[in-house]
Amino acid sequence: MKLITDMYSLLRCVKKWRSAVCCALLLSGSVWAQPAQEGKDKILDEVAAVANNNLITRGEMVRRAELLRQLYLADQKPVPAQPDLWGEALELLILENIQLQEARDTGLVVSNAELDHIVGQVAQEHKLTMSELRREVEREFSFAKYLEELRKKVLISRLRDRDVLSKTKVFESEIDNYLAEQKKRGNPLVSKKLAQMQLRHIVLRISKEMNEVEAVRRLRTFRERVQNGGDFSVLARQYSQDASATQGGELGWLFTNDIPVEFLRPLDELVPGKIADPVILQNSAYLIQLLNRREVELSAEQQREYARGVLREHKNSMALRDWLQQLRENATVDYRVNRIGHRR
Repeated sequence: MKLITDMYSLLRCVKKWRSAVCCALLLSGSVWAQPAQEGKDKILDEVAAVANNNLITRGEMVRRAELLRQLYLADQKPVPAQPDLWGEALELLILENIQLQEARDTGLVVSNAELDHIVGQVAQEHKLTMSELRREVEREFSFAKYLEELRKKVLISRLRDRDVLSKTKVFESEIDNYLAEQKKRGNPLVSKKLAQMQLRHIVLRISKEMNEVEAVRRLRTFRERVQNGGDFSVLARQYSQDASATQGGELGWLFTNDIPVEFLRPLDELVPGKIADPVILQNSAYLIQLLNRREVELSAEQQREYARGVLREHKNSMALRDWLQQLRENATVDYRVNRIGHRR
């Protein structure tokens, strides 16, 4: 099991600088050649870039590119060509280092006690004891490395909350304008009715021990068992690797606007009681059962709160993009991607 964080939220910022990176990588020539075994370690230790005096090695770039490749495959998206993938990986590492330096320079810290608490939450979410979590992590890399990466993710999250997300404001006039515009477009939000689906699911994590093919095969087996009289909730409690397992996979009533489109497409074709074919999304495989559908009426206040949430999410996305772009443009980055002895 790989306990990783999805990085697609940064890719839009990466696109702006990726082409320049790819050109530099291609000009280095030997980046794409397979080195002799005895020389691999030296090449992986070579510095690929320096971001505000923080070194990023080629080995880090290669590992991040592999992680990106797995994420693209898990989301059933086309994997970019290797130059593009390596360029995206390098830019993600540059952005990460810039944010970490900003966090540390401005006094943000994650204490060991806080980190221990977060690790405990991760273990609980994945239905693992701490010993089991450590064993799962150490199949991929050291537990110390896992803690180091987790600390980085938390630092970056706190930095974004403090410098960007906490400053987002949605004004009543903006809500008025949004509702008026939606009414003009005939959006059902302002007709006071929204569609909901009642769902439950079984989740299997993609890992070295269970690849996508095996996960889908197992989920289809579960579906056949339910179709032959088995109890979905019993299977969810026994096999699902999601926090909802203790509730038999129950997700309750969800607004269709809040359901990922990858799930919504197959669910739209189902009648209540039926189970969709397994879906792969973000390094996990999902078996989803549609229990029921309904339309709910929203009060005027609920409509405003719903609109407030939509506007806040949009503003957060735009503000985060602009903030990342400003950090990146203000950073000093030196690309060093040529072979050892021929650095730029």
